[in-house]
Amino acid sequence: VVIAAALSIGISYLTFALFPPAKPHITAPDERTFSWEGIQTAIGPGGVVPVLYGQHRVGGQLLSANVDQANTVIDDGVTVSVVTITNVTGGEPGNEENPGVILTVTAPAHGQADQATITITGVQGKTAANGAWRITVLDSNTFTLASSEGIDSAAYTSGGSFVSTESGLRRVEALATPPTLTMLLAFGEGPIDGFLLHTIQVNGQPIGNFPSVEILTTLGTQNQAALTSFGETRNTYASGSEIPVDPGVTYTTASPVQAFILNLVWAEGLYILFETGDKSANEVTLQYRFRVSPSGAWSDWSVFLVSGDRTAPVHFSIRREKLTLHLYDIQVVFVSATNMDDVRAKWKPSLESVTEIQEGSETYPYTALMGIRSLPTQSLHGALPNITVVYRGRTVRVGGFAVAEAWTDDPAWCVMDFLTNARYGQAIPDAQVNLPAFTSYAAYCDETQDGEVRHTLNYVLDRDVRVQTALLEMMGGSRAIMLKSEGLWTPRVTRNDAAVQLLSWANCSNVNLTYLRDRDRINVFEARFANEAVESQSFAQDVLTWPSIDDWPADVRKAGLDIRGVTKPTRVMRALQFELNRRQFENLALSIDCSLEAVVLSIHDVFRFSHPLPGWGTSGRLREGSTTTNLVLDVDVVVEA
Repeated sequence: VVIAAALSIGISYLTFALFPPAKPHITAPDERTFSWEGIQTAIGPGGVVPVLYGQHRVGGQLLSANVDQANTVIDDGVTVSVVTITNVTGGEPGNEENPGVILTVTAPAHGQADQATITITGVQGKTAANGAWRITVLDSNTFTLASSEGIDSAAYTSGGSFVSTESGLRRVEALATPPTLTMLLAFGEGPIDGFLLHTIQVNGQPIGNFPSVEILTTLGTQNQAALTSFGETRNTYASGSEIPVDPGVTYTTASPVQAFILNLVWAEGLYILFETGDKSANEVTLQYRFRVSPSGAWSDWSVFLVSGDRTAPVHFSIRREKLTLHLYDIQVVFVSATNMDDVRAKWKPSLESVTEIQEGSETYPYTALMGIRSLPTQSLHGALPNITVVYRGRTVRVGGFAVAEAWTDDPAWCVMDFLTNARYGQAIPDAQVNLPAFTSYAAYCDETQDGEVRHTLNYVLDRDVRVQTALLEMMGGSRAIMLKSEGLWTPRVTRNDAAVQLLSWANCSNVNLTYLRDRDRINVFEARFANEAVESQSFAQDVLTWPSIDDWPADVRKAGLDIRGVTKPTRVMRALQFELNRRQFENLALSIDCSLEAVVLSIHDVFRFSHPLPGWGTSGRLREGSTTTNLVLDVDVVVEA
């Protein structure tokens, strides 16, 4: 009878899995998921689109965000006929019997009909002429402005032009409805199994608190269609500039665009208040034009007459489209208002923001998308919100190579996908993957322990890490390592496997035994992990101490570690207990010399060892005369009943 000692020579690999060595002088990448600051949406450019195996809460990468006004007018580019003014006379005040002199405008070949409505801008000197007027035509070159008697005795100096209300000016009514936010986010490499929409959170608040919000998603397939209303890329840039008279405000786009939206706001409202307390609509005339930046020819003016009788902030947007792809300068000018009394009227407009648009049908193949529309901005306090959601991640090949992909949280098949995937993995050919070993690894993970599946993987890869580090994080929680043996990538699990070979004094020499004693052996662990069991499936950072404080030894030697991919507290406890056991029972190092012909072991194999030096077991050689049924030993053996 052989008394055997089962040793695993791959245990040290698991130590590296849960305790990767420090890398001094290297700044760690930003953590967006495994972080004490909470799961974050990546806002800036250049972020990593996450790869999720299993199920987890993720913040995603912002692709575009824009503000949608309740009242948006599409400017189709119909131009306004602009007529030059060469002189303005009259306007001198009168007396009780004579109301004064009416304003007379000279504009050669003005082409206007009697009683037409026009808007004048740019007159210098006799500035009261600027504004909206009904005219009386005197001849083909002159006309008077109705009700302008005695309003301005200053001398005309230069400048001025007008446009006809009946020829291109657009009359719109501003609304007090607050704007909404639209966002497009990339949540992960696809195809994924699906989003759990009820878990969406906006700045930590359930999506149910925003009943008007519309959610659109794609699963990240190769040929997925663009999300409705998200086929173009839109980004809104804040301005906040009050719009004065000529020269107004000039905005230059941040990137080449094919369309833009001017988002205007009257922050103090838009109205006239009479002495009686009655409120009436005030009307504001604005105009804008654009050119290819920095020195292209300016377009003709587009003129808008905006009316409103609201004391709350009112909003209005102008969308200009069908442009060639360029950087553009956009000039917006306040022309006039019906009433500009600082006490009884509000009329001052501001350019709140500009939405820049690149048109087209961007589908983002292989990327799981979420579009959020109509998110009310008044609840966001002026900042882009943090959007997170729990979703079931990548579908992978389960059980073979030539099979349809399916969702799984079994670590074995997730690791195989990471090795073989050509988009974000290592593109290792299937011929170099040990499929039977992965099948055995998967079966081990699926075993039942303490009434639940032994090991699952809920892992988010959203940072730049080395392949070795990623594999150790993905496999460490299930006590496995990755080896390349005989040209095949092979996962090996640390468990009580059957012994592969017996080594004894007959096939080894130079036996050295070193008994290890660690006076500072760790006996309490404090693990940081993403806890799936907390309220609302937040997967928030949590700390678990093992053993519990009631079972701490008198002399506590505590260490901390991060466990990624393991999100259930009971599985974290088992992982910590394994580490404690390993430190307690790994107390002997064995070194031996063996000829290559005598050893059939691979790294991480379990073997039996018998040798008279430490007095382990009894072993020897077979003597001449042994058969398949009768063994003749070269030493005496006592067999106990």
